[in-house]
Amino acid sequence: MKNLFFSLGFLLIAAHMTMAQPDYDRVIYEFGQWTAEDKTAFVFADISNVRQSPDVKSEIIGKLPAGTEVTIQEVSSVEYVQQGINSNWIRIKAPSVNGYIWGGSLTKGVLRLENGNTAMWGLTSIKKVKDEADKVLASIRVVGNGIVQSKSDFEVLYADLPDQGYLTLYGAPELDGVQHMIVFETLSEACGVYASSHYFLYAEGKLHHAGSGYSMGDGGLLHTSRTFVFPYPMKEGEYRDYHFSPDPGHVVCIENDGGYDDDCIWVDTRRVSDFTWNGSALVKSCKAD
Repeated sequence: MKNLFFSLGFLLIAAHMTMAQPDYDRVIYEFGQWTAEDKTAFVFADISNVRQSPDVKSEIIGKLPAGTEVTIQEVSSVEYVQQGINSNWIRIKAPSVNGYIWGGSLTKGVLRLENGNTAMWGLTSIKKVKDEADKVLASIRVVGNGIVQSKSDFEVLYADLPDQGYLTLYGAPELDGVQHMIVFETLSEACGVYASSHYFLYAEGKLHHAGSGYSMGDGGLLHTSRTFVFPYPMKEGEYRDYHFSPDPGHVVCIENDGGYDDDCIWVDTRRVSDFTWNGSALVKSCKAD
């Protein structure tokens, strides 16, 4: 049954990936877990303290700016919780200093933008909510020369600390001024499969959170989903889940809902909304049911 859910989960993830497939780069990793197999990491925090020993009260022997690549020498068994995030201390080696950094201020991979900057993601806080799933806040950041040039903070949908996170960098869609699209996705498995996609547009040196999509399925059935389709030129013979690309300057949102009616017949409903890009946000232009 778990294999069925896992397979369905990847189908749900694929359903969000409706842009041209060849032009992308991706970072995939387990959520917040550091193991002996990890060899390198990058500073996600604006400034990360390097300490003499794995203790928040230990002497600070150096500081590393955002985006610094470090070599992991040891994943300590000592853990520390900050802003609800529980992570190990990591013994690292950097060009200027060797010591311990709290793992919650690091990220496992970065994506290279055309202008030489890097894009990365990390958790910023996990808040307990009574009788509900944890509220997980994260951030996508663009870093250059050790400085966070732009960032976009957001709440991760269906974020009961999913099994994997995916950060994918795409080339320019046909939207004025947009150089890249960055998509952050999650996949969670329990009694069903929950997936989320968060879309960010990088334009004029700034990140903009364009929208969030999701998919929920159980027992091989897709119950509900919301997907954004961005305008990328289709190539001859190319397959896409929705068999079309929106007109230049437009983004389409497709929402599907399914459930049994009073006669135990499965009924699917679909809503399609059209958006235009105004340079900083998506603006609804029309809706077709």
